[in-house]
Amino acid sequence: MTRAAALLLLAIGAGCADRELPPTGQIVFSIDTDAPVPPPPGTLRGADEPSPLFDRLRIRVFRAGESEPCPGCSRELEVNEQLFLERAVSMGVVPEPGVELLAAVELFRGVAATSEGPLPGSALAATLRLPVVEAEGIQRAAITLWVDDLGKPRGSLDAPIDAEAAPSASRVGSWAGARRVPCAGPPGKGEVCIPGGAFWMGNPLVKGVAKATDADRLRIVVLSPFFFDEHEVTVRDARASGDFVGVPWTGAAVGANPSDWCTFTSAEGPKDDLPVTCMDWSAASAYCQKRGARLPTEAEHEYVAGAFEARLFPWGNAEPACDDAIWGRGGVGVLKFHPNRCPLEGGIGSPEPPGSGARDRVAVGSSWVLDLAGNVVEWTRDRWNSQDEPCWATPGVYHDPVCELPSAALPDRRSTRGGAFAFDAVFMASAARGRELEVELSGLVGFRCARSAVP
Repeated sequence: MTRAAALLLLAIGAGCADRELPPTGQIVFSIDTDAPVPPPPGTLRGADEPSPLFDRLRIRVFRAGESEPCPGCSRELEVNEQLFLERAVSMGVVPEPGVELLAAVELFRGVAATSEGPLPGSALAATLRLPVVEAEGIQRAAITLWVDDLGKPRGSLDAPIDAEAAPSASRVGSWAGARRVPCAGPPGKGEVCIPGGAFWMGNPLVKGVAKATDADRLRIVVLSPFFFDEHEVTVRDARASGDFVGVPWTGAAVGANPSDWCTFTSAEGPKDDLPVTCMDWSAASAYCQKRGARLPTEAEHEYVAGAFEARLFPWGNAEPACDDAIWGRGGVGVLKFHPNRCPLEGGIGSPEPPGSGARDRVAVGSSWVLDLAGNVVEWTRDRWNSQDEPCWATPGVYHDPVCELPSAALPDRRSTRGGAFAFDAVFMASAARGRELEVELSGLVGFRCARSAVP
């Protein structure tokens, strides 16, 4: 490589750039961040430590006025906390004296990137002007990538920012939004404390069904701590409260009538431990309010369903088997167009008692939250908005989001989360989004409650 093209070296050890670059005019450029990143390889992350939000770094060097990096001037690497703490995330550049160079730096989540780089709005990005060097000597430059700048790139090739002075110590992991915040007080009966924290909402892997796939755009969400029901509200729960307002079970088991899939009975019976269904959004919301709670938000449900670290499913990224959750039990009666991949022997498909799916659960301390992916779809507090509408259109960092604006196209829809016993696997993804009429009375839709755990 010619010197005029610029020589780019990535230093993976403290002071490496100073040692490896030749004794000519050069730039030593360091990168820092306040973002939580993975621990060093072989190190386990503590249960109360923030989930990593970024794990990959891309650096490209351009000659001023050019739109493509100079030959050999692009590097991409995995990063971890130790590299930042040791001030080892740096590079050396040996340019032609007097030539102005620009550096474009992006910190992002590797699993949410393509061969072209990070998805729009998903990186901490900055483009800066590097110091012009003389024939000899070292020029130093630095940049810090801040989580709060997500979706707001600092500088561009046409208008680069100036480099900064390197901080005396790394700020890695210091972003306050990622801190795990405990609940104020103990959970109530049947509740679990969900600590506050930050996660990636949305997942580009959720593809294949239009109704579920309006969920591929990424944003970071910061949530306050909240209490969350261990399982969906059951028929027994609804009867004990005296607050059931909906359609009861017909008593039939053939599936020809939509009410055959309703679960509520006014007297004790075989469906007592099943999720209560066929309650519309208003009735479900009123039930939670009487308990001093509310319906969970979309963000809260996704946070828990992704095990606080944006997993594709509660158990990880592997596609579900039939035993993993209650799903794929359609193909009968009015559900004949729903998938029948996991048929139920001896009867029509139906929800099951809490915890019947072998892996449809998330551990929270010594407790479990059950049936987040399958069994029944769950009402959320939010009005449904597409990703292009005001509630979700702006990239960046969201704090305790809840959508209260009616959709221009579908103003009478509420968002739902999770799959159902008759749904396909795509709806079971933690980021998948459903939408139902507020007045929908469906045997596929149930709910659970949440309440704030902030003092």
